[in-house]
Amino acid sequence: MEPERRNLNYMLLGVVVVIHQILGFIWYSPLLFGKFWQNNIGVDIDKLQEYTGATPFLVSIAGSLLFCVVLCRLIDLTRSYSIEAGIKLSVLLWVGVAFTTLTVHYSFLGLSKIIFVDAGKDLIGMIIAGGILGSAADT
Repeated sequence: MEPERRNLNYMLLGVVVVIHQILGFIWYSPLLFGKFWQNNIGVDIDKLQEYTGATPFLVSIAGSLLFCVVLCRLIDLTRSYSIEAGIKLSVLLWVGVAFTTLTVHYSFLGLSKIIFVDAGKDLIGMIIAGGILGSAADT
């Protein structure tokens, strides 16, 4: 028997997406990994911003939202209705999907130095999302 689907809490999804964006802003700032990341991507960051514009930010917001919607469904399917269970599910997804995918692609691109910067930000973001969405599962 398939678990009952909860109605999505759009306000909560919006909060988690905003948290993801703030995390990215801090993570890639000079305070944390910004300079290291910029020095190792092999592209001049000013030129990158010239020809990408706002597109990466819009894609990031859409990706965060889609991840949160999928995570909510997986929380329902696995009955991960607590902070701990939501975090465990997120870590499992990170190990099985995000980290493995990034590792393969970054290895072929020669960007192995920044795998842990990008994957680390994803892990933290996924843990936060899993904790928040898992804890709110019974509301």
